[in-house]
Amino acid sequence: MLKAGADVLIEAQRAEAQAMGLNETGGFINSIKATDVKGDDTEKYVEIYPQGRAKHGNDRKGDKSKVRYATIGFVAEYGTSSHAARPYMTVANEKAHEKVVEAQRSIWESETGK
Repeated sequence: MLKAGADVLIEAQRAEAQAMGLNETGGFINSIKATDVKGDDTEKYVEIYPQGRAKHGNDRKGDKSKVRYATIGFVAEYGTSSHAARPYMTVANEKAHEKVVEAQRSIWESETGK
């Protein structure tokens, strides 16, 4: 159930990131993935966010280390003093909410017979 909902949400976030112009190298959009199912007997969940590292550092500051895609996503989502926010994740989550619930409900109904 969680994986079905995650698949829908991943596609929505990738599409919204593409629409907002966050595809400079292609790596960021492809990095949006779901984690494995986490939790315990009481609660299970899946996290969806940009994972991994870009193949570039912060050249402006002379930093050659690889930047986390999650950091790139955070800056895009909330903006900076010199760059406007491009809230790809918030917009995608709102647009895809019903589709995610429907995907999860269909799995629930097929598994429980209700």
